[in-house]
Amino acid sequence: MVDFVKARILYPVILVLWSAATLVQGLVSSFTALIGCRMAIGVFEAPSYPCNNKIVTSWFPESERASAIAIYTSGQFIGLAFLMPVLVVIQDAFGWRGLFIVSGLIGFVWAAIWYVFYRDPKDHSGIN
Repeated sequence: MVDFVKARILYPVILVLWSAATLVQGLVSSFTALIGCRMAIGVFEAPSYPCNNKIVTSWFPESERASAIAIYTSGQFIGLAFLMPVLVVIQDAFGWRGLFIVSGLIGFVWAAIWYVFYRDPKDHSGIN
């Protein structure tokens, strides 16, 4: 899928689907539905890692790719560590269901931001 659909399109689509599954987790009332949502998140999240690597491959020269991949891979875990207090405040204010709903809504916003601002190197105005 990553080889056939541009990252500018694929990334926000999978992010919207992944975020929708996250949001729905806050609305379901059965264990089976919760497990189904968790499985959907896995399905929709799966293309993000190959997509990340394709983006790095298209934007960075070969000699810098390992560093770029290390930075974004580390960033997702470091970001989660720094965001943990915010997540605790959201959960305290809105409960565990609210945490899923807020997280899903943030994903929708990020998908829109990605679509508006991301361009492939050949489509970027600053690249000659």
